[in-house]
Amino acid sequence: MKEAGFEPRFSEIRSEDRELGYLAIKSLLASGERPTALFAGNDEVASGMYQALQQSGILIPDDISVAGFNDTLGELLHPGLTTAREFPKELGGHLAEFTLRRIQEPGLPPQQLTIPTELVKRESVRRLEFAPVSAKLPAHANVS
Repeated sequence: MKEAGFEPRFSEIRSEDRELGYLAIKSLLASGERPTALFAGNDEVASGMYQALQQSGILIPDDISVAGFNDTLGELLHPGLTTAREFPKELGGHLAEFTLRRIQEPGLPPQQLTIPTELVKRESVRRLEFAPVSAKLPAHANVS
């Protein structure tokens, strides 16, 4: 992000709840902060973010990009949600294998696993062609 001229900011809210995504966006908009992109930890939270953004008159992806994770609702949202697809069967198999190996050999050093994912590109993300000079809400946004 820094290479592209953006100052990264991190804000974490842990939940798998649609309402929390909605409330998080309402809070963010009320603060006056205007990110160029949002990433939800799962598609359920992203759907709440969509609702809050759309109610506020903020257009996805014209005004803000949104991405999710787990590809459970991505194709059902409008515009389609760009999301990372995971492979739970494969992950479960690896975790079971790691657990059995640990039981058989308790002294094994810690193991690492890179979890395969696939980026599913849909319509909720757009490429920025320039670094933003200022991050202000669009004139058509309603944050009340």
